Amino acid sequence: MTTEGPKVRCRDITGKDCDRIVSIYASDCGIAGHDLPQQPDKMAPGPSSIYAGPHKPRLTVNEDYDLVFEDLADGEVPTLEPGKLFVSRKAQNTFTTHHQVLPEVAVSEIRLLASAALAGGVVTVTKSKVIVLEIAAFRLRVSPDGRTVTEYFTFHFERTPSQVLSGKPSRFGGTRGEPISREPHDALPIDEMRTRLVPQSVRVSNLALSQYSKWTNMDKRQPETLVSLRRDLEVANTEGTWATGRDDQAHELTSRSRKWIVASDGTQVILCVPVERP
Repeated sequence: MTTEGPKVRCRDITGKDCDRIVSIYASDCGIAGHDLPQQPDKMAPGPSSIYAGPHKPRLTVNEDYDLVFEDLADGEVPTLEPGKLFVSRKAQNTFTTHHQVLPEVAVSEIRLLASAALAGGVVTVTKSKVIVLEIAAFRLRVSPDGRTVTEYFTFHFERTPSQVLSGKPSRFGGTRGEPISREPHDALPIDEMRTRLVPQSVRVSNLALSQYSKWTNMDKRQPETLVSLRRDLEVANTEGTWATGRDDQAHELTSRSRKWIVASDGTQVILCVPVERP
């Protein structure tokens, strides 16, 4: 009897009155007559070749899961076990694309996030019985049976859940090496941005500073580069044009040669890019 592969209770796959945990690739659970249907090595054409075993989410990361589930009454919210959650391919791909990490890291981080949300975040259930876990601007959607993370969302540009939850400062904002402590504020109306933005003290992300130094051929490590950026930002705020951004997170300030992407509450310069010319 093999022990490899995902595991289930014998009763869930054979219908026998047996709670032994067994691999889906085993021939039986160790008791004569408790035979498990076998998954063919190769799928031949025709409906008879389709494996009729328990449904398993298709994973980018193949791990050994225990598929033992509790029986739930109608309307009951299942008990979530973060360490045993499946992480769907969609959630993995969203995480790896956003944070540029390996799928193994995505699975580990998403489970950590689920654990943190259950301990100190917000847990809600939608009308369609989808479970939503939220904490620190991260959000997970979990299937109604509590087994699978189906979607992952975040408003953090560059930090993973473990970095945010451990208090690692964002690299967006402030001077080099300066810890960032930024409380969220409401978005400002576009007609107030010109008077509320303070170019000489607004936080400037490292990315914006790098972009500015690239277009001006200056060294971003030198203090005068940030001084020059603030001077140009002040001119842009005086002479340029403000417009709402593509979402409610940022507004755009366009001057003669550059476009500045500024947080919609006026507290941070996020990006600095050249103005596109025809």
